Amino acid sequence: MGIRLRMTAVVFLLLGLCFSCNRTDTQQKIAGCDRIVSLAPSITETLFELGLGPHLVGVTRYCSWPPEATQIAKIGGWYDPSLEAILGLRPDTVFHLPEQKDIAEKLHAAGIITVALPAQKLDDVAATARLIGGQCGAAKEADAFVARIDAALTQVAEKSAGKERPKVLVAVGRDRDATGIKGLFVAGQGSFHDDLITRAGGVNACTVKIPYPRISAEGLLAMNPDIIIEFISADEAKNDPTIDDWKTFDSLPAVKNGRVHLVAGDRSFIPGPRVPLLLEELTRLLFPDTVKP
Repeated sequence: MGIRLRMTAVVFLLLGLCFSCNRTDTQQKIAGCDRIVSLAPSITETLFELGLGPHLVGVTRYCSWPPEATQIAKIGGWYDPSLEAILGLRPDTVFHLPEQKDIAEKLHAAGIITVALPAQKLDDVAATARLIGGQCGAAKEADAFVARIDAALTQVAEKSAGKERPKVLVAVGRDRDATGIKGLFVAGQGSFHDDLITRAGGVNACTVKIPYPRISAEGLLAMNPDIIIEFISADEAKNDPTIDDWKTFDSLPAVKNGRVHLVAGDRSFIPGPRVPLLLEELTRLLFPDTVKP
């Protein structure tokens, strides 16, 4: 299968809120954000959440939520955005991730406003919303969104309060051959998923101070996790080997006790408005007896 790694970076429905409820009001206040291009799914989802979706003229091919995003012109992928495609859409503002510095510099040289938005940690969800709100005259909407998402995250985290914290390993990609898993990309210290593990009531089994290190099979055995959660995309779930791949590591508590979980869905990789749903799912996997669907 090769290496699978999706970190882009991934509509906030937990409280029954509609991203479109303030579109008209926001549309009247925008100055300089009439034609927006988004270079990451997390950014696209946040723009819609703030009511700025009608101003999006270009997104990446990975931007699939909310459904309206699939109808917007595509400018390439996260790693390979097309400068020509973006310029052809005549944007006044392009929101991008810090890692996309090269194309941002070219767009800036062409006279387009470029704004880098963080997407590495859980707190970056709120930071991104506030930066977009400040740039596009939607500060009020951004503040309201941050309040909603903070309340939702707190509500979910309270479900695991006071419980014994299991040692959790989150895998976001793997190396494998015909004999099985040979290496893993996992959530290390300081990563988005590390924040989620802590909020869900667990302890990260990976103590490496790198956001997403590659570990060997031997490294996995040394970490000895109580629970393993492997995030995979919906497309990968259709063709990939099943959870049986983990039977090779039957000495691990997670494998012996049936606590290995495969979670399919691209939202698992996107630090955006849907993180309360992801945290809810993670918490339920850690504490199935006390956290009900």
